[in-house]
Amino acid sequence: MFSSKIQKSYLGHVSLLTVLCIILFEGALNKWLGIPLYALVSIRDSIVGVSVLFCAYYNIYSRSKSVSLIALIWSMFLIIYGLIQCLLVNKNLISLVIGIRFWLLYLWYAIGIVLWVDVNEYNRIRSSVSYLVIFLAPLSVLQNMLPPSHFINRQPSGELEGIFLLAEGIVRVTGTFTFTVGYTCFIAFATPLIFDLGRSYFKYTAVVALTLMVATSGSRAAVFWFFSVLTIIAILPVIILTTHRSFLFAMTSIAAGILVFYIGISIAPKLLDAYEARIQNASRSENVYRRILVLAAGEPHVYENYSVLGKGLGMGSNATGQLTGGSKKDSFRVGESESGKIVGELGFIGLFWLVMKFIFYFFIALKSFQYSKSLNTVMPTAMSLTVIYGTLTWPMSGQLSAHGIAYISLICLFLMFRNCELLIKSRNNGNI
Repeated sequence: MFSSKIQKSYLGHVSLLTVLCIILFEGALNKWLGIPLYALVSIRDSIVGVSVLFCAYYNIYSRSKSVSLIALIWSMFLIIYGLIQCLLVNKNLISLVIGIRFWLLYLWYAIGIVLWVDVNEYNRIRSSVSYLVIFLAPLSVLQNMLPPSHFINRQPSGELEGIFLLAEGIVRVTGTFTFTVGYTCFIAFATPLIFDLGRSYFKYTAVVALTLMVATSGSRAAVFWFFSVLTIIAILPVIILTTHRSFLFAMTSIAAGILVFYIGISIAPKLLDAYEARIQNASRSENVYRRILVLAAGEPHVYENYSVLGKGLGMGSNATGQLTGGSKKDSFRVGESESGKIVGELGFIGLFWLVMKFIFYFFIALKSFQYSKSLNTVMPTAMSLTVIYGTLTWPMSGQLSAHGIAYISLICLFLMFRNCELLIKSRNNGNI
């Protein structure tokens, strides 16, 4: 009796929502209340670990034996490979443990959650994220309007030098995170989920809140992906949908998004000028094609210092540098981009993993396009492209917040895919 109760899928929802909330608020508790970040991350990882053990004990992984077997083979291989690196290359057991945490712990958690929760989980997590965006939007506006020296814009170190600025006197908003990258990742992750809400006042409120967060974020990446999703919603209906009604609605949404974005920028008179100056400076100093190549394959210095075995599992993580007496900057020597970190850490296995990632991207893009065409909705495609964008550009193998949000976005994608499969089966059976 007790066993049947604890296996209710609602426990999976509680686990997922708790992990998401800790990811979202651990930075705030650290920088404003002084609670050590390692303690908060330990709590989060403990919940993840217990959830993985729960799934293993109650044979939840057996619901997809092929996926679980592939994950098990990959895990055993990676651990053995990491031990070989530890013996022959860096002799650093701490980096190996951290590497296993970044590469395997949340992978098993993501697989377990997708198999554990029920068919309504995607709708629940989508609504939860939307409420969180509405709740956090005023904080974004406040941080943008207040000077860098204000308490609300402080960093854990308490030093002004650690605060990123968009322009003189205008901060790059971090929200409840300790670093701008976590905030940018959360906005990108939330964007397709909010646009996937049904037409209601709640959706419009969430879209306005999200637009304000994007406008006041000071992040080019957040602005870029927000309008990318809007463009996807506008263009794809012409290609895959059977009516023009959705296209007209999408164009109206884009116009409304641009209007609210402009209003958000207008909150701070200097914000528009700051964006323009930042984009102009970036265009002069950055080569777009080189940037794309770096994101896809890694930095040139990674290949100049290439090692067949790699520098060691976990050596690209910020946490490794801090726990071994170094600094966060030590991880950049392995690689600054996600692809660079992968190749730097794992050597020829990293190159193999990059190839497998692009095969995976092709698979989910094709699958999502098929779902979009079959169900007359662009949202599976928008969600899959967000996952591709995130797992390719976010430092998920080295930065705590980006890592957690990337895996939760993967969970949401496959929960959406499962719902799409059920809708197609119901339609084919004549139930809808």
